[in-house]
Amino acid sequence: MHVIYSKMNRQSKLLIILLCFSLSVGLSLWIKHAIDSSQYEKAKVYNTAIQATESEVFNYAIDSRQGNVLGSGTFEAETPVGLPELKGTYFQIEKTKERYTRHTETYSCGTSDVPKTCTRTYYEWDYAGRDYVTADTVVLHGREYPSSLFSIGFKKRLDCDAITVNCKRAHSYEDTRGWFGYSEGDIRYYYHATDATFWGTILFNTYNGTIEGIDGLINVDSRTIGKIIKDVNNPHTGMVTFVVLLLCSIIITGVMIKEHIFM
Repeated sequence: MHVIYSKMNRQSKLLIILLCFSLSVGLSLWIKHAIDSSQYEKAKVYNTAIQATESEVFNYAIDSRQGNVLGSGTFEAETPVGLPELKGTYFQIEKTKERYTRHTETYSCGTSDVPKTCTRTYYEWDYAGRDYVTADTVVLHGREYPSSLFSIGFKKRLDCDAITVNCKRAHSYEDTRGWFGYSEGDIRYYYHATDATFWGTILFNTYNGTIEGIDGLINVDSRTIGKIIKDVNNPHTGMVTFVVLLLCSIIITGVMIKEHIFM
């Protein structure tokens, strides 16, 4: 195929390049349309959902099986959880473990005339696992629900004010990821947590007379209902994707024309 292409004249090469450009633009438009359609369907669900911020309206929508509901309120862990090394209690605690590990790697250290391979050894904090502790139930608008129904999209990093064990600033260990509590010399932990009481907005359905996710878990969003509605009705993802793909197509086409037509 390459041999055939190399024997073509400039006009034939240009036609092939322009055809490829047209196909790439068409593909970009198709991707944009697919993204816009997906955004439209998502916005439709939010726009048609019943909005509920008061307990009476929220609970009535569930009991009367009103369909999709976009509601907000204060979530409160019925029995907040804690860890021995932490002060206070929370709805959920995420404990991440890292181990100070020895690494060895090889690299080229010679010249083109005298190739040579060298070895260097270094130490780095490597991820070594993550544990979660979560309250079993949460109270929302006066009713209890299993916490397993919800996915909390926001949490805070705990600093030394919340850690009772040997807690040191990260810059003491040559990184910038925050505060840590230590239990062993080569092992360290850091923590993220969701407060025992927090406010959020959720989209769910009530077809079975209870709270259920429309597609999997129910995401708890920190935005207000008004902000969410505004955001889903002003999507920019499709246009941004189209512009990026179009610019890439133009640049690649320009390079191909320069190299294969005028060189």
